[in-house]
Amino acid sequence: MNTTGGLGAAALLLVALSGVASQAQSTYRVSTRSQWLTWTFPRDLLEIRNDGSVTPVAFDQPANVALNAPLFTHPLREGGEGQGGVWKVGSGRSTARNLIDGDPTTLWRPSQADPVDEWWVEINLGRIMPVTAIRLIFPDQEGARPLREFRVFGADGKREPPNKDIYRFHLIGGTTRWNEETLVEYEGSNLSRVAAFQLTEGTGSGEEFRTDFDPIQFIRILVDAKSEDAALAEVEVFAFGQNVVLGTVARGGEVIDERGRAGEMGDGDINTPWGVHNFQSVGIGGTDFVWDLGALFWINRIILISDRTSTERSGAGINDHRMIGSDGSLTPSGAFDFELLFDFQGTDWVHPDFLTYLFSPPRPMRLLSAVWATTATAVISEFMVYPTGYVAQVEMTSDFIRIDNRARILQALHWEADTPPGTRVQAQTRSGTELLERLIYYRSNGAEVTKDAFDKLPDVAKGEVVTLIEPGPDWSGWSPVYRFSGQEFLSPSPRRFVRIRIILSSDRPGAAPTVHSLFLDHTRAFITGITGVVEPKEAVLGVPQRFTYCITPTFSTGDLGFDRIRI
Repeated sequence: MNTTGGLGAAALLLVALSGVASQAQSTYRVSTRSQWLTWTFPRDLLEIRNDGSVTPVAFDQPANVALNAPLFTHPLREGGEGQGGVWKVGSGRSTARNLIDGDPTTLWRPSQADPVDEWWVEINLGRIMPVTAIRLIFPDQEGARPLREFRVFGADGKREPPNKDIYRFHLIGGTTRWNEETLVEYEGSNLSRVAAFQLTEGTGSGEEFRTDFDPIQFIRILVDAKSEDAALAEVEVFAFGQNVVLGTVARGGEVIDERGRAGEMGDGDINTPWGVHNFQSVGIGGTDFVWDLGALFWINRIILISDRTSTERSGAGINDHRMIGSDGSLTPSGAFDFELLFDFQGTDWVHPDFLTYLFSPPRPMRLLSAVWATTATAVISEFMVYPTGYVAQVEMTSDFIRIDNRARILQALHWEADTPPGTRVQAQTRSGTELLERLIYYRSNGAEVTKDAFDKLPDVAKGEVVTLIEPGPDWSGWSPVYRFSGQEFLSPSPRRFVRIRIILSSDRPGAAPTVHSLFLDHTRAFITGITGVVEPKEAVLGVPQRFTYCITPTFSTGDLGFDRIRI
C-alpha cells in the first residue's frame, strides 16, 4: 500500500509562482553592524565589526587573562559582588587601573607623599585561572622609573575562614637586589607549586604540552622600598587560554546532572565545589554530568581542580572516571553520539589534586561528560576547557523579520562571504504569516503565575507583565540547510515573516569564514496562499485508482488572482 503526501500543492505553487517574474523584485538586506546586533548569537564567540562583517573569534594560547578581568564577577560573602580588575589599591588610586589596560605607555604611580606600607595594589582576575606566567612591565624614562624593591603574591580565591572574604596569599617572587629591569617575569618553578597529572593523545613538546601552572585569582604587588619617580606600566597575567566553560548558559549551552549542582564547578569560583560521593553506598544515582558548551570548539586542554587545593587542605581529590565527548552529532535514535576520550584509572595517583587532559591535535567538541565509577568519591572545585584557534562552528539567528504587510513570494537567499579553504557559510529559514502575543505574569519576587492569580494579587505583590512574541500556527519548522548563496528559498511561500539562521563553520582551527552581508529576494504575490489535497490518501499496488486533486486559494484585498492552473 502506498500513501500520498502533500507535495502536489507545493508543486502547483512553485509552477504558478514562475508566472510572476514580471512583478517588481525587492530585496531585504542585512549589512550593517547595528542590524546584526539585533540577532541572537553568543556574544563572546562572534566579532561584529564596524564595517558590518561578521566572523568567529579566535582563542589565543597563551592568553593575557588580566585584560578581560573586568568582564567577570564573583559573589562576596559579605554581600554583593566583586568585580574583576584592579580592585584594591593603597596608593595611587587614580592611576591604578592603567595596570591592565594593555597600554604600556600608561602608568600606575604611587604617591611619594604616602608611606611605603601604602604602596601596594591588588588585581582580581574575576575567576580562578591556571596561571603560567606573570610579567611586570616598567617604564624607564625621565620622570618614570621601575619599582626598585617589591614582591609579588598570589591567591586562588579560597576563603579562609569560609565565612569571610579573606584569602591566603603565597609568595610568587620578588627582588633580591635593586631592580633596573623594565621587564620582570615569573614563570616555571615560581608558578608550579603542585604536580599536575596529565594524559595526552599523541606526543610532543613545547608550550602546548605544558601542564605546570598556579591556580590564581588574586595578585598582590607589595613595594618594599620607596624610590624616586617609581612607576609600573603593565601587569600581564598569562594562562593556557580562555576557559570557555565560563559563560556556558549565556551562549545557549547548558549543564545537566541529576542533582542540578554541576554548574558550580564552572563558575570560576573555587569556593563552590561539586561533589561526587560514594553513591553505591548511599543508594543515590547521578554520578556524572553533561556539559553543553553552546558551540563547537577546537579543544586541546581540559583541567579538573579538586577541592583539596595546593594549600594542603584535607578533602577528596579526583578519583576514577571516564571523560567522553561529542561534536554534537546524533545517533540514529536521536541521542548525542559520545565517544570515549580518556579513561582515568588512578593507581599511583588515587586522588590527584589537579588533572590535565591534553588533545593533540585539537578535537572539535561541543559536549563533554565525566562518568564516575560507582565507588568514586571526589569533590571538584573547577572544570576548565581551553580551545585554540577559531570557533569550529557557531550560529546566529534573526528575530522575526517582517518582509511586508502583505504576503510576499520569497525567491532566493544570498550572502556575500569570504570562505577560506575548509570553511563554510550555511543557512536555514522559517516562514509564516501570523505572529501571536502571549503575556507572562510575575509576582514581585520573580515567580511566574497565571493571569487569574496575578489579578488577585495586591498591587505591592505584582511584578512584571512580559509580552512574548511567538510564531502563529502557520509557521514552518527550520528548512533544510542552504548550502550555497543564491539557492532557491526553501521554506513555504508566500509569507509575511521569516527568520534566518546562519551557520559559520571550519574544518581547521586556523581559518574562519567572514560574512559581509545577507539578502533575501522577494516579489509581489498574486494570491495570499494556496493549499492542496489529494484524495484518497492510500492506494493498493497494481490496482487502478482515480484520484481527486482539490486546491483552495486564499485571497486578500489587492491580490491579482490567477486564470490558469498548471500541474
